[in-house]
Amino acid sequence: MSCAPYKAIDLTRVSLGMSKEEVYTALKKKPDNVIGSTQYGNDVLEVMQYTRYDAGTMQIAERYYLYFLNGKLKQWGRPGDWRKEADRIYEYRNG
Repeated sequence: MSCAPYKAIDLTRVSLGMSKEEVYTALKKKPDNVIGSTQYGNDVLEVMQYTRYDAGTMQIAERYYLYFLNGKLKQWGRPGDWRKEADRIYEYRNG
């Protein structure tokens, strides 16, 4: 059985401010999951999930959430790195 679909996710290839399409291209894949999306007035916040699998067991090793505000990457990290991050991103932008 081939392990080709389970490539490592190289987050060093992404930069804040990238568009969703630029991130997809840099990571060579679309997200594994859309965690959520919400609208604040005219702004849209979307959270996408990328998953890294253990090469030996093919079990999930880590999940990464990428936060996009109006289609641009604002922040990324592991789930739980930031509590209530959607509200903080919006407050920072509009504060």
